[in-house]
This record gives sequence, C-alpha cells and structure tokens, in this order.
Amino acid sequence: MRFLPTLAAVCLFCTTPALAENVACLYACDVNDNSSKKRAPNETGFISDAILLSIDKNGGGKVVDHITLLFAGKSVPARVAVRGNRLSFFWKVKNVVGANGTVVPSFGYSAVLNIKTNVIRVQAKPGVDFEGTWAGKGTCSVQKDIKLPKVFG
Repeated sequence: MRFLPTLAAVCLFCTTPALAENVACLYACDVNDNSSKKRAPNETGFISDAILLSIDKNGGGKVVDHITLLFAGKSVPARVAVRGNRLSFFWKVKNVVGANGTVVPSFGYSAVLNIKTNVIRVQAKPGVDFEGTWAGKGTCSVQKDIKLPKVFG
C-alpha cells in the first residue's frame, strides 16, 4: 500500500538540490547476510552487503546493489510503502544464476527500513519451484549532497 503524502513527509528532510531532480531520498545501507549458516559452504548468498535505495518525488523507488548490477546491469524499479516508522521496498531481479549454474527466472526481494533507528532487514526468495530464503540485517544512512551514480539513470 502506498501513502504518498506520508512518504513525502518521510523523505522531505533529505531532499537537496545536489541530488537528481526527481529524487527525494537516497539511503545507503550496509547489510550482513544472516542466512549463510543455513546454506552449503560453496553456495553464494543473494543478499548484497551494500544496497542503495532511492525514492523519487512521486513515491517510486529504485534499488541498486551487486545483485542488480550483475544480473540487470543497472538499478531496478521498486515498489515503496510506508507504514508508521517503517519504509518498505519490494523489487525483483530476473534471471539470477546460482553458484551451481542454476538459473532462477525471478528472485523477489523485500527490505524494511525503520526510519527512526535506521535498521534495515532484507529478505530474498527465489521464484516458484525453488527453495530457500536469504535474510540480512544492517543499518542505513540518508545521503545528502551527492550525485547519483549513472546506474540510477
């Protein structure tokens, strides 16, 4: 569920002229993959250790991390929702290839950021016919006075 007036209020404090014209917020997040203990030692994780989340002035979002860069070559669109102090992002990455060479047609991601504590929780789930869930937790910071990377183009 998207609440644009609430979303605008959440992001109003981080709007700066130095950001791209249509970007209201940019969060830089450091995340630890907490699910590695559940996987085989040779299996790679699907949670990036660094994630950039952006929200445009219309409430749309974009996400870029090493997974999106590796498999999409750029940022991917994200659905953004606000509920209380929680800012949620939902996105998909297509044609993800696992360590064993298996192609997963669609990998669904969700991230929930507590805007008061800046704690983020990220979860990744493969599409139908695939097992496993990857999870991570970390912290984010609001970025000000920076230029967006070209991958946000």
